[in-house]
Amino acid sequence: MMKVFKLPRYTATITKQLGLLFGIFLISIWWVIVPLGQHSIPPGFPLHVQDAWTKISDVPREVVGPFNASKLALMVESRPLPRLAPLILHTMAVVPPDWRFLFIGSSKSVYSVGKSKAIQFHKNSGKLELMKVPEPWKLESPEDESRLLTDARLYEEVLPDVEWILKFGHDGILCANSAVSLDEWLSWSWAGALRRKAHGDRLSDTGGLSLRRASAVRRILSFQRRRNNSEPEDVWFRKRIAALPGEKVASNFHGIISADHVFPRELMGYHVTAWNTWPDRGARTNRNMKQILEYCPELSMILDMSLDEGDIPATAVRERKKPSVEAKTKHDGIYVVKDDDKVKSKGLIYPPQPAPLPLLHSE
Repeated sequence: MMKVFKLPRYTATITKQLGLLFGIFLISIWWVIVPLGQHSIPPGFPLHVQDAWTKISDVPREVVGPFNASKLALMVESRPLPRLAPLILHTMAVVPPDWRFLFIGSSKSVYSVGKSKAIQFHKNSGKLELMKVPEPWKLESPEDESRLLTDARLYEEVLPDVEWILKFGHDGILCANSAVSLDEWLSWSWAGALRRKAHGDRLSDTGGLSLRRASAVRRILSFQRRRNNSEPEDVWFRKRIAALPGEKVASNFHGIISADHVFPRELMGYHVTAWNTWPDRGARTNRNMKQILEYCPELSMILDMSLDEGDIPATAVRERKKPSVEAKTKHDGIYVVKDDDKVKSKGLIYPPQPAPLPLLHSE
């Protein structure tokens, strides 16, 4: 009979121990290498961009959602306003879940937003990034923001993979009751807030709450540069994108996702440009504003701007004599949609419901 060779007992024990040590060694190497790969920034990014991005904490892969790198909601704000974190969280709840968020601000505003536990949760999940504005940019005035948003380096170095940008700020709000999804506007190159314009100009240039196609923006910046201390960035972009052949640009009630000085009901959002537009100069003192707030109650988050900016004391507003709605709208150029039985006589119209199909810009 053939004899079976058996290892001595002590040799088998040593073999098992070596196998166990080798397994521990492999696990240790994996434990060290994987976190380094997760936090590394792709090569080619400038040092000032690498220094600006905040670190993302270790999060299990299964917790991170399937975010779309081409869709980004962007807020730029240097002031540590109390409403910033609630606005970001509200916007996250309204837009489709695959949108990512980027907040660019000063050291104070980044700290103010980042101290919220709810914000920290979304930051850890990879949905939100907080960035202190990197050099050579700064955020000390509206002109600085215009220079940042019209600089080609922002789109090449910070937002290289982004195709759609939802630009929102402290004075804009999306309505949760809207029957229209943000993704329904992705065929537009520029869809912003409607504002009544003079001389027949009906294009929406208010970009405080707007959807922008980054490829159209890059196309403009490839052959034009904005002159410092000239038009605001949203006006500058709107005029040039509207002149590009084949680009779809919002005009009149076609392609607007929000409203500025015109207040139709049941839009996707509203943009409040200044405190003195709202308190007793038009919409807030009539039934139309009440109906708007019933449809979009979260609008109240951004109406009382004096609470943040200290522009007008509350007592001064109460003591001020309120003129009639007709006088105020005539004086300030604010147009409101009134009761249904008066619409035809006043020549006022409602926005199309649902949203219209995209229309190609005609040259």
